[in-house]
Amino acid sequence: MEAIDPPNKAENLLGRSLHRVNNLNDGVRNLKGDGINIGVWDGGEVEKHIDFSPVNSRIILQETAGVTDHGTHCSGTIGGGGLIDPKARGMAPKSKIYSFDFFGNIPAEQALAIPGQGLSVSSHSYGSTQTCGITGSGVSYSTNSRNTDLNLNTFPNHLHVHSAGNSQPACAGGWSTITSSGKSSKNNILVANITSDEFISNSSSFGPVADGRVKPEISSFGTGVLSTVLNNGYATFTGTSMSTPGVAGSVALLVQRYRQLNANAEPLSALIKNTILNTAADLGNPGPDYRFGYGRINALAAVKILEQNRYAVNTISTGVTNDLSLNVPAGAVHLRVMITWNDPAGTANVNPALVNNLDLSLINGAVTSLPWILDGNNPSLSDTTGIDNVSNIEQVSITNPAAGNYTLRVQGTSIPMGPQQYTITWTIDQPYIEIIYPNGSESLNPGIAETINWDNAGISANQTIEYSLDNGLTWTNIAAVGAATTRLDWTAPSGANTAVAR
Repeated sequence: MEAIDPPNKAENLLGRSLHRVNNLNDGVRNLKGDGINIGVWDGGEVEKHIDFSPVNSRIILQETAGVTDHGTHCSGTIGGGGLIDPKARGMAPKSKIYSFDFFGNIPAEQALAIPGQGLSVSSHSYGSTQTCGITGSGVSYSTNSRNTDLNLNTFPNHLHVHSAGNSQPACAGGWSTITSSGKSSKNNILVANITSDEFISNSSSFGPVADGRVKPEISSFGTGVLSTVLNNGYATFTGTSMSTPGVAGSVALLVQRYRQLNANAEPLSALIKNTILNTAADLGNPGPDYRFGYGRINALAAVKILEQNRYAVNTISTGVTNDLSLNVPAGAVHLRVMITWNDPAGTANVNPALVNNLDLSLINGAVTSLPWILDGNNPSLSDTTGIDNVSNIEQVSITNPAAGNYTLRVQGTSIPMGPQQYTITWTIDQPYIEIIYPNGSESLNPGIAETINWDNAGISANQTIEYSLDNGLTWTNIAAVGAATTRLDWTAPSGANTAVAR
């Protein structure tokens, strides 16, 4: 027996660049969500805003609870075209959105909608209440959590993206403030809200869930998000409601790219989830934590895993060991390996919720590295490493790895419902700097503030930022910044008028 969840309630150009989506939308990839169907469950209908043009084909109303700003705003972050205000363009501006309300039995609705409408991803920006502590209702493996896992195993190509909640102030330290509504399922992704400066929002709910798994798993921009609202308008809203569609729209681009690379085949949701988490920019404590999850989403880095075939899909049974060889070149600064799998649904309210237990290790000669693990009873503590017996996500990461051959080992420790399919990805970073925004296709307004973004790894000296108005013949200094900096606010010079700025 368990308490019935209270009624659901709304939680609510920077997001695209922060998520590294602008590099996927424009340029050689031109990923805009073409052919991707997305379900949006929210407090009411999505308005047929001009940004969803052609509105008769890109917004399909499935339920009629009345149009809302909240649902329209979330949908605009996913698929708005930015037709009136280009800065409000969504992550996947050519995707198709199926609009549902959040009343009724959502897992039952999804069981019909996922195959019926061909939904690759669904976005859920709502929640109900929580009680404080690791035994609270919001963090238990509830019946709704179990039912979500049943759906995601029945439809293994669908990824369910959900808001963590906006209840951080409700409990001491903010711990275990994830709002209920099936968010503690094992096979979904829960999203935290960060600012444009990559700080955690002062409302974003923290984990852990009851069995100590990492929740939320990912962070994205959700503070002051500009998107569509009623009457063909725009407004800035804040909350995990706003960060969640940013991830859902980014997932759409990954699905689109996988199809392009694999003869239009559908990707496993566990693989897409893996690429997102294993390439996230680490925030907060080293490794995953209960505030930021694995870090800030980096959709560009996730796509590169698919493009460079840095992944594998395999199956395993109890007592079996699967090895994969990997060569790490000299000079590498980061090595990350991750396994994910869609775990079978557990019994409601069981603790731990894990059914099939796989274990990852990374072996280099006599040195064996184990995954990050967290202590759900002491959530503020930094990670340690060891054997993980609670999660269906395991990551091993090494800073400045020694060059040589490594063995990526997956062991079937206990798989009562097998064989179990799993995905594994790996990233090896050499020292680099890559400019993210502007990336060459934007129009900047003289005298207007912009935020330059870049990625880097293995940088120890100061970095110098310069601009050119003559295609690189001459350069003007903007600033020198520290090695760890990856963003800078800058105002384009007044009076500049050129098509060849760099």
